[in-house]
Amino acid sequence: MGITITGWVVSFWTVIFISILFYCAIEAISYAVFQMSLRITDVRYTPFHPDQSGGLSYLMRPSVIFMRAMGVLLVTFFLFVVYDFYINNIIESKRIWGFVVYVVIVVPVFFLPLSHFHKIMKYERLHIVYQLFSKDGGKEIDFLEGAWQYRYSANDLLNALEILEKQKKLQQHLPIWPMPIGSLLEQASPLLMAIVPIAQKVIVSTIH
Repeated sequence: MGITITGWVVSFWTVIFISILFYCAIEAISYAVFQMSLRITDVRYTPFHPDQSGGLSYLMRPSVIFMRAMGVLLVTFFLFVVYDFYINNIIESKRIWGFVVYVVIVVPVFFLPLSHFHKIMKYERLHIVYQLFSKDGGKEIDFLEGAWQYRYSANDLLNALEILEKQKKLQQHLPIWPMPIGSLLEQASPLLMAIVPIAQKVIVSTIH
């Protein structure tokens, strides 16, 4: 029995879809490799940039677009799993492996570069704070750190506390993530959505 026209159409669009998906995945992996290759000297950290991300949000923008596309696929897998479970009464749906594929792709492509830039921004923040306070507050901070073994005046210790308070306030205003926190949570939510069914399957399999 030959393939019907409908079958050919479905097969054609399936091949197109998988080809585009494969191409996008390869492109995303290549860009992730580029992101991980960047060093502190390759990026410019701008603490008070309008993007609220130290001026580095543009480096994560392609990754965010990829995450949103992957999120659509994740929802599709989730709907199919629900369909198998409630409509077809298939308790052990093999479609759950789609969640595993999602995690395997998303973690290195998105979260590894995110962690990489996070470390760079933390270093830059520390460098800025050190530069500012080593001139005016370095001596006071030394007093405080050595207060347990040396005798300093009350004024010395109060000055040290004042400097540390200023240092703490400054650090709170210097971003250490290459995207706003709201956007970061938005991208992390689908990963949690994918991990939950995987964890559930592992727990059930372990118990039985």
